[in-house]
Amino acid sequence: QGYKASPEDFRCVVATFLWVFPKATLWEPKPGGDYALVGFKGPLTFDLERIADRFGREEVRQDLRRVCVHRWEDALGYLIMGPEQLEALARGAEPNTDDRARLEFSTPRSVYQATRQSQLEMIREHRADPSALLLADVADGDRRRGLEGEFKRVHRAHALAAQGLRAWDDEEFTTAQELFEKAWEANPRHPNASWRLAKLYQVHGQHQVQG
Repeated sequence: QGYKASPEDFRCVVATFLWVFPKATLWEPKPGGDYALVGFKGPLTFDLERIADRFGREEVRQDLRRVCVHRWEDALGYLIMGPEQLEALARGAEPNTDDRARLEFSTPRSVYQATRQSQLEMIREHRADPSALLLADVADGDRRRGLEGEFKRVHRAHALAAQGLRAWDDEEFTTAQELFEKAWEANPRHPNASWRLAKLYQVHGQHQVQG
C-alpha cells in the first residue's frame, strides 16, 4: 500500500524486495495508492497464452470484473516497471532489516503528510512502457505487432490517468479533465479515468461517461 508513503519509504520497500528478488516487476492497480511488487525466481517471462486461457475462466472474469478489469490486456497494463527501472528507483536506498527497521519509525511520520504528489512524480520518472518485457517470448510478427499496439495504448491510458490524478490533487480540474479524457479515449475501460471523469462531469453539469 502506497497510501501516505513518502518517496524515501517507497524506495526503501523496493530496495528491500530487490535484495531478495533481483528480478522483480512493479504493478500499479491504483496510482498513488495500491502497488504490487512481483518477484521471479526463474527467468522473467510472461506466458501470454496461459494468461489469456486463465482469463477465459468464468470465475476469474467474475473476480476481476469486481475491480473493473474486463480484459487480460488491461490487467497487464498495470505493469509499469521492470528490473532495470526498479533498480534505478531504489539506487542509494537502504533496505529495511531486522537490525535496522527504519520503516517502523519513518512510516508513522508520513501518515499525516501530503505525500501522494511527490510519490507520483517519483513513479513518473521511472515509469516505462512494458511492451518489450511482456512480448519477449512472442515470436509471431503479426501477433506481436497487434499486442504491442494494444499494450502501448493501455499503458498510455494508465500514465495519463496518473497525471490526471496529480492535477486533481493540485485542484487543477480543467487540466485533470483533459488528461482523464485522453486516458478514457485511449482505453474506455480504464476505471480511474472513467470514475474521475464522471465526478467532474457531474460537478460541471456535463454529460456522463458511457463505458
